[in-house]
Formats: sequence, structure tokens, C-alpha cells
Amino acid sequence: MKVERKLNYPVSARQLVDILTDKAFFAARFEMSAIENYHFDTFEKVGDELVIRVRQEVSLRPGNVPVFARKFIGNAYSLMQEYIWTETECEPYHAHYRFAVGNAPVDVSGSISVTDHDGKAQQIIRVNVTSSVPLIGNKIAALVAEKVESGLDSTYRGTMRYIEERILS
Repeated sequence: MKVERKLNYPVSARQLVDILTDKAFFAARFEMSAIENYHFDTFEKVGDELVIRVRQEVSLRPGNVPVFARKFIGNAYSLMQEYIWTETECEPYHAHYRFAVGNAPVDVSGSISVTDHDGKAQQIIRVNVTSSVPLIGNKIAALVAEKVESGLDSTYRGTMRYIEERILS
């Protein structure tokens, strides 16, 4: 399953990349969402790349995950997001993205590019979701893709709020 978003922001591409690669931005975004149970596995330059890996412990409420998927995820899981920024100095800015939901047999990976479009930042996110489970793998991938889409929408709204409150005001 493929998920793609083309998002526009009221700041330059350079400003957006500075925001997306700032640890304080992540902390503010988690605070805005009332998420306290997170930590950074890494947030550092490794060679020419900036590696950001953040982990969040999540508890599931009954009914939030279909029964067929619950046996793979359980009642709680560790949610890991990883961004490997391979280009942060000049356009097009680029990062590889990876996402893991506990031990779920799902691969979620993709890319992020940021460019200026008419003087404003345009971010293109491409994500591919696959599962290796026979028979129900497509159902699991579709479920995760749906969550990725809603997560991207929520992240966009939060990033816009952050920009409006902390950059443009």
C-alpha cells in the first residue's frame, strides 16, 4: 500500500527543514498532543547524515485494533519513528523515513523531500506499507496504511500549529 502527501507550509524550505530537524520541535509537538511517554534513541549527526529516532510507548484501548491484528501487536507496543536526513544543506532537502509498530510484521518506509515552491515550503512524503504475513498481510498493511494517513494528517496540523504559534507570531 502506498501513501503520499504533498503538503504546503507558510515558511521557506530552509525554515521548514530547520524546524523538522530541531529536537525542541519534537518536544513541543509531543507536548501539544499530550504525549509524555517518549524518548529519543538518537538525535545526532552520523557522518553526513542527521539521524533522528524517537520511540513512544503506546497502550491500546479495547476495540481500537481489530482482533486479527491484536495478536501481532498486543495490548501495548513501542512505536518507533526514524528519520535519516541525507540532505539538510541545500535543496532538495531529503530524508528517509521508517516507522515500526512493536513487533508487528509490517514494513513502513519511505522518503521525505522539501523544496521551495513559489517561496513557500512544499513537503512531499511517500510511504510504502507492506506485510509479510500470508493471507491476512494485505489487511494488516491496509490497517497500518490507514493509521499512517491519519498520523500524517495529524502531524501536518500540529506542524502548522507550531509554525503559527512559534515562528509566525
